[in-house]
Amino acid sequence: MPDAGARDSGMPDAGTSDAGTPDAGTSDAGTSDAGTPDAGTPDSGNPDARMPDAGLPDAGLPDAGLPDAGRPDAGHPDAGLPDAGRPDAGHPDAATSDAGHPDTATPDAGPPTAIASQTVTYTCHGTDCPWGDTASTLAIAWPASEPTVNTQLSYLVSPAMYLPAVRGNGADISIETGEADVFWGYPDEAGLHWLATLGPGDTFHVDGIPEDSVLSVEADEPFTYHVTLPPWNDPGPGPNPIPSTQAFWRCNLPGCDFPDWTGAVIGWPSWAAYHNNARSHDQSRSVFSGNGTPLYPYMGSWAQGCKVTAEAGVVQIIEWQRGTDVWRSTWLYPRQSHVIDLVSPENGAMIETYDGSPGFSVSLRNCTPQPISQSAAKPRRGQPSPSSAVPAHPGRRPRSHH
Repeated sequence: MPDAGARDSGMPDAGTSDAGTPDAGTSDAGTSDAGTPDAGTPDSGNPDARMPDAGLPDAGLPDAGLPDAGRPDAGHPDAGLPDAGRPDAGHPDAATSDAGHPDTATPDAGPPTAIASQTVTYTCHGTDCPWGDTASTLAIAWPASEPTVNTQLSYLVSPAMYLPAVRGNGADISIETGEADVFWGYPDEAGLHWLATLGPGDTFHVDGIPEDSVLSVEADEPFTYHVTLPPWNDPGPGPNPIPSTQAFWRCNLPGCDFPDWTGAVIGWPSWAAYHNNARSHDQSRSVFSGNGTPLYPYMGSWAQGCKVTAEAGVVQIIEWQRGTDVWRSTWLYPRQSHVIDLVSPENGAMIETYDGSPGFSVSLRNCTPQPISQSAAKPRRGQPSPSSAVPAHPGRRPRSHH
């Protein structure tokens, strides 16, 4: 026991606590009482060597900002503060989540929402418009990121409802409400080829349609759907697309009154390309725009190595020997490319489309025009190299002239 009224001369009481009474409000020389708390009374606001005071928190203050050896104070959190990032025995710290552990499970997002069909409008921009100046249907409008085709015959179609087979083959189409028909066909033909009729809950896997065809899903009434397209390596749109010019091939021989051919072309300067095709009889044609301005679409041998990438519409590339009735055709849909590769005796090329098309656009690389008389590039000898474009479907007869 301490001397009556006197302080313990700087030493603790030999391991014995002060009979329940502290020394005149002064702690024992800064040293805790051998690990034993003072009968429920804190030592002047100082914590007892990291131990809780008999189950009570230290005067409303947390223990020096540290948790009590990993244990909560009798099940109570430390004055509203979390225990240094550790949860209190399963109890969250005063509305604070337990250090990155969620207090409840997060619900799943659920199934994707079905997509509604859209009204697609056909607008005539040429001579081949069998359904009138305008027409419409309900259809799947493919995502804007896809290389869709926006023409059929002489119609511009908006939004684009035709998906090239290179993207359509491998697709899964499911109908949630309503009914729709699945077709494949060619943009230069009026008729489409039926694949399936789908109702609610039906799924159709597209496979085996011709590689130079397009896919569409159409209906007379609204429907909703889900679609999954196969992965692909999208090259993306090219820079600075060049639009085509509407063109008319007019018979240029005396007395010839055969109808014009119609379509669209990429024109060149008059010093770098030809105005006519140098063919014979009623096939001899010169090319004009809609207002009668001469066009020069027939490239010389400088076309060798020119890379053509379709950006919109349907593109046809002709590689040929000028003045003959024989040529090679390569068809392109958006984001497909072809490098012109002339094979002797071929000495020219043209970038056009199908007969009656409302137009297209392309991006070009290595296509620097040269004067026809000084065109240095020469056709190579041998067989044509494989085209980077999709080959023509067997039996298809392209609706084009040149």
